[in-house]
Amino acid sequence: MKKRFLLLAWFGIASLAAAVFADSKDNNAAEIGTLIYTAADTFEANRIIAALESAGIPAYTKDNGAGQVLHIYAGYSSFGVQIYVPKDAELTAKSVLEEMGIL
Repeated sequence: MKKRFLLLAWFGIASLAAAVFADSKDNNAAEIGTLIYTAADTFEANRIIAALESAGIPAYTKDNGAGQVLHIYAGYSSFGVQIYVPKDAELTAKSVLEEMGIL
């Protein structure tokens, strides 16, 4: 962990490295919504987000771990992407995922 932080700091992005590798507990999880699924990568997350939005459900994503940095630099992350929806849309969102064959 320390080596990764030093490597990122060496590239001049110390504040970003600190944010990514900090011990982050979701203090604002209630503001984000309800976690309904963790996609394996960015491509799967984008497919799910598109399906949810076409059903009229707003959805938000959060990259796991170093995925935040990879998403910025490469536009893609294989560290997993968490998908959140508003609490009142949780059941509808899960039914959309079931229709997609994900749940």
